[in-house]
Amino acid sequence: MAIQKYNPLLKKGFQELGSGGGTGGLVPFVQEETFSSAGKQTLSNSRTLTDNTAVSFVTRVTAVKLSTRDTWCAIFKGGAKKVSGVASEVDTETLEVFAYDAAAIDWYITFAATSTTLDFAVNSNGDSSAIKWRLETIFNEVSI
Repeated sequence: MAIQKYNPLLKKGFQELGSGGGTGGLVPFVQEETFSSAGKQTLSNSRTLTDNTAVSFVTRVTAVKLSTRDTWCAIFKGGAKKVSGVASEVDTETLEVFAYDAAAIDWYITFAATSTTLDFAVNSNGDSSAIKWRLETIFNEVSI
């Protein structure tokens, strides 16, 4: 049995990040793929959508063009819900690009709520070079 540490900054009923052993979205979910395509590429099965839940996420993105080492870094935030079997995106999302090389300025990320999963899509906006994308996401789910 793991030794539980007491954190007086947490109120009763709250968990520290990583203390849930992977349940409840408390541990970051990491996806990493390299694409050589000028268009949008989907990283599938990022999160299974459970019926009658709402899910928010915060994704830290780092992308590097392998030939030139041009880099793009961003934080992407959004939400989705699945109610009575119908999945949809919550109306607004936020993309904060906080560091980039000039050659990577137009890269971006989006997401889609499919009938079963929440999927991220990355786009190098016309650059067909090999680009390695790494997404680290924390999900937070609430039953409706």
